[in-house]
Amino acid sequence: MARRKAAAADDGEEVPSKKMRKTNFTDADIRLLLSKYLEKKEIFQNEENSAFVIKSQEGEWERIVQALNAQNATLNRTWKEVRKKYYNLASEAKKLRTKQKAQMLMTGGGVVDPDTSARSYDELPFFARFILENILPAVIVDGVAGGFESETPAAPAPVEEEEVDETEFDATQYRSTQNVIENHNEDSLSPPPSTPAPTTTTVPAVVPLRKAVDKKMLDEATYAALLSEKAKYDAEVEHLKEKTACKKIRRELLQIELFEKKRYFEEVRAEDLMKS
Repeated sequence: MARRKAAAADDGEEVPSKKMRKTNFTDADIRLLLSKYLEKKEIFQNEENSAFVIKSQEGEWERIVQALNAQNATLNRTWKEVRKKYYNLASEAKKLRTKQKAQMLMTGGGVVDPDTSARSYDELPFFARFILENILPAVIVDGVAGGFESETPAAPAPVEEEEVDETEFDATQYRSTQNVIENHNEDSLSPPPSTPAPTTTTVPAVVPLRKAVDKKMLDEATYAALLSEKAKYDAEVEHLKEKTACKKIRRELLQIELFEKKRYFEEVRAEDLMKS
């Protein structure tokens, strides 16, 4: 390759220069891109497969490119480059939020403190916060319809402990004890002085407390199991949402590719007709 370039230079031929890599998007470019996308969000998020919708979306991308190139004329980007940049930003925003929530759930034992969640959300890049708040639907981000975030899991319904009527229990124990004493007195009118009469003062207090402790331990174990199941379900939902978003992007790219091929074949056909 080097020899061919040297030979071309000796012959006076112009050696083609290496293609220059375009400058990365600046923060100002990204802010302008997202604000322009938000203005036409309904058009971009239209899932119809008609040629009219696809053409309308291409036209809006062209307008965004014109605004970006007007802001920085040295870049001269294409609408496909800008569209790809937006898809990358949206995907990165969802990944950052999902990873952040998973880390908070692991460190918080399944329960996320609202203050901790707010601080963690503020640490996201500006483009991620803008996309999550203004562009992406809440159901795609968190799997919850009707709101953007639901950081704190719903508290479990209060468990009503079974109340034990200690008065009734005392009376039952007392009658049972009295029957034992009466039967004993019938057999021996003078009980030995060293044998004290049985008392029931400690029995009623122990049994209800034991029941309450066992029930509380059972409720805590059930709640922990439910939290574990909820974490597994949330992880599965996030995985399905990412797969759905990727499929949607691939479908849009296929639609655009088919439209471009169709237009190309039509142009070739028109040229053949003109030649004939």
